[in-house]
Amino acid sequence: MSKCDLTITLDRDPPHYAPGEKVSGKLTVGVNEPCRCDALTVDLLWRTHGKGNKDAGTPDRELLGSFDWTPGEMHEHAFSFTMPQGPVSYHGHIVNVDWYVEARADVPWAIDPKAQQDLLLLPLPARSEASAAYRAGPRRVAQPHVIGDRVRKDSPKVKIFVVVIMLAFFLFFFGSQLVIDGSPNVMLMGFFVVLLGFSAKILWSDVRNFAAKQKVGELKIETEPAEATRGESLRVRAWFVPRSEGRVKRVWATLRGEEVAISGSGTNRTTHRHDLEKVESEMCGAMSFVREQPIDLTCELRMPDDAPPSFRSSDNRVEWSVVVQVDIEGWPDLEQAVEIDVYPSR
Repeated sequence: MSKCDLTITLDRDPPHYAPGEKVSGKLTVGVNEPCRCDALTVDLLWRTHGKGNKDAGTPDRELLGSFDWTPGEMHEHAFSFTMPQGPVSYHGHIVNVDWYVEARADVPWAIDPKAQQDLLLLPLPARSEASAAYRAGPRRVAQPHVIGDRVRKDSPKVKIFVVVIMLAFFLFFFGSQLVIDGSPNVMLMGFFVVLLGFSAKILWSDVRNFAAKQKVGELKIETEPAEATRGESLRVRAWFVPRSEGRVKRVWATLRGEEVAISGSGTNRTTHRHDLEKVESEMCGAMSFVREQPIDLTCELRMPDDAPPSFRSSDNRVEWSVVVQVDIEGWPDLEQAVEIDVYPSR
């Protein structure tokens, strides 16, 4: 039995809150043995769980004080927090985000007693706003929410540098041993082939896109609006200036949602992925293009009504992107993506 027991009681049942609302309640301490509490704290925090490493944030904390307690005593302490703008509660397939009120008593020379109470942070309702498009009706706009900072992606140059270093390292240390007395070293040759295959896998999409751009030039993509919410329509524009003559079989855009969870660290680091909904729209069918004559294409994609909002933490993410693919006749295809932020709403 612990020296004291902690119990949290919230002011709402069920404990559902929106950003900006007050979360209040009381912490009850039941004392079992004489004890000293150096610090009694109550935290408002969020934490991820699922397939990835646990990420957490503590936007607010109350220090209730230090105490000397006597057996049989009951103490009640009020607390109050203001719910932040996010991240909102989310229950997905491999990524989950939950909110808690957690209390802890710092008792010297003993296991610290704890108590925890779950709650939900629900999104604010979307508001209506006039559309910038001519004769278009009002659009739903999500109110500001915290979704996390975007993750920096490795550029093709970084990938190429890593591959070159790996191959140079191998050849420097083992190149002279690939052939011994005129006969190939089977084990090292096999390892070298595996290393080449791994390098090709890393660089394949970049090499394919590099080849495609020699034909059609740089592909540029815009979405309007740049940020979206569930149920909203996106206007996608893609354009390029061909560097030579040719023909495309089709060009299409895809709205992709994905959960990403990273578990472990170092050499045991593993990335888990789960595809959410995909929405596809054709931008054009078969057509010819000529050198330096711009091609400008548009289409619309509609966010699913139940689209999960974007979320980003160190090892857990919910990401949305618009991917434009150009199927070039007799040439490697071009694929390019732009990430979009999907804000929560109800």
